[in-house]
Amino acid sequence: MEDFSQLICPAFCALPAWGILLLFTGRTLWRWRHSALKHALVWGMVALAANLLIAVSGMGGNITFPWRYLGLVAGSCVPISILGARYPGASAWDFVVASFVAMAMLPVLEQPWHSPEWRLDGVWSLLLAIILAVGWLNYLPTRLAWVVTGLAWAGYWQLALIGTKTAREALTGWADWCSTAGLWWAAISGAVVTRQRRIEICNDGAPGLGISASGSTCTGWGVLQQLWREIRDGWGLVWAWRVREMLLNAARHAHLPGELTWSGFRWPCAEGSALAVNSADRSRPHDTRSALMPGDSEGRPDQSSTQSWLYIMEGTVRRFIPPSYRLVVATLSSRSADEKASASWCPNDTRQSEGKEFGRNRVQA
Repeated sequence: MEDFSQLICPAFCALPAWGILLLFTGRTLWRWRHSALKHALVWGMVALAANLLIAVSGMGGNITFPWRYLGLVAGSCVPISILGARYPGASAWDFVVASFVAMAMLPVLEQPWHSPEWRLDGVWSLLLAIILAVGWLNYLPTRLAWVVTGLAWAGYWQLALIGTKTAREALTGWADWCSTAGLWWAAISGAVVTRQRRIEICNDGAPGLGISASGSTCTGWGVLQQLWREIRDGWGLVWAWRVREMLLNAARHAHLPGELTWSGFRWPCAEGSALAVNSADRSRPHDTRSALMPGDSEGRPDQSSTQSWLYIMEGTVRRFIPPSYRLVVATLSSRSADEKASASWCPNDTRQSEGKEFGRNRVQA
């Protein structure tokens, strides 16, 4: 019976959830390995691996409070690293995260390691609570909201356990089982997000977010939607809102049609009225011929408007380099090559035809 009770302990039940989250983060890291977010993903892998080892060590007995605290510190490194995930400076921001880890070692060094009275002070508890809240609120309006909510739920229960003074024996079981439930919620949500990402088909003008499983690539309109959603879901509210403001300012000065909302780019259908001008520029009079450009029946922009938005996106997100950035560069490069080839061929062909016509008329004369 004692062996069976150890098998159903919270640490044992949390092991598969930690493994699923580690696999989910590893696959994301491989796909985003060229982006500025790779540093935060590496910190996430380290945090998940550390908590997995802590859970394995707790299968034979209770997990000591310093180990629980170290697991929280490792998890707190991820939201701190995301705040500096942009080029240049992504590598230098790792020293900021490492400095936080070194500073967070003070509570462990100040108290005996195996003391049953080991607890976290109010200042450190407030600091970790703020960091967890910032990480949760940053991804709350994104696709990863349920994943981050489960992780924050698990973290706050552990923080409440190591910061309390009395009734620890009764709270330990509740905290461990509630944390395990939060981990499973995050793991299942992460698997659902990964599954949705694989089955979404990126059609031109459809709200697809990536390349389909069959290998079909996105057109310019699909690349725009995909790139914005990668910025939003990858970096969260803090950086995505700033990128959105920069894109809207650039589009306003360029008098581009359409509007970038939090859910993506929007163009009104051609069956109704003409395209709406950027909401940030409606109060300013300008040339309506460049702003009121008709789209197709599905509300997609024409090719020139799409290419203009691609140029703006390429110049804005080059500091982040999400996975779809290479599609933007390839699309713009191919179109630029076609335009150069067309511009270099047409005048020569016209001059040659005019020269032949002039020579024929001269011979006849």
